Amino acid sequence: MPDPKLLSRLATPVLFLDFDGVLHQADEPTIGGNGEFIPNERLFCWREHLEALLQAYPTVQIVVSSDWRKYHSEEDLAAFLGKDLGQRLLGIMPIVEKGSRAQAVHAEATRLGLRHWLALDDHQSFHEAHQRGDDRFLACHPEQGLDCSSIRHETASKLRWLSWLAKHNSVSVMPVQDFDFIQDQAPCFNQVA
Repeated sequence: MPDPKLLSRLATPVLFLDFDGVLHQADEPTIGGNGEFIPNERLFCWREHLEALLQAYPTVQIVVSSDWRKYHSEEDLAAFLGKDLGQRLLGIMPIVEKGSRAQAVHAEATRLGLRHWLALDDHQSFHEAHQRGDDRFLACHPEQGLDCSSIRHETASKLRWLSWLAKHNSVSVMPVQDFDFIQDQAPCFNQVA
């Protein structure tokens, strides 16, 4: 008989989450000259958007893929996420020094045996993975993150689909085209040349 914990993990919808360029602008100061954390009121200013998006999907768990995991404990990361999101923290990705961020996230999802996952990041490799047709990678503009209405709409649509797949224990993939997405909204990610 299959291990119930394994079956639970396979059915758990997971969001791999970056902080910089997603929950606040990418260039917000965070670390001082001595390596200490710098309190900054603009950090996590878009957290409320993610809280609102996830409110309808209580089973979605979070794995931190942000570089913040290199400098802060899992407990500190949960505190940065706030009460609502911090309770969803499933863990942090291991530090991988080779390959792109998108490759590292994909490798971790595979290692964990996840069937139902999304990843939200401003890294260029996410934009490239999305352009290649892997809709599990959602790319934010580093200066707009979740403050951009079209990325929030796309994230909401993907979360609906992800939750449906997990609820029905389906191994289907994300739809190629999101029919809910409003086509005339301006995209928030401008590819850097």
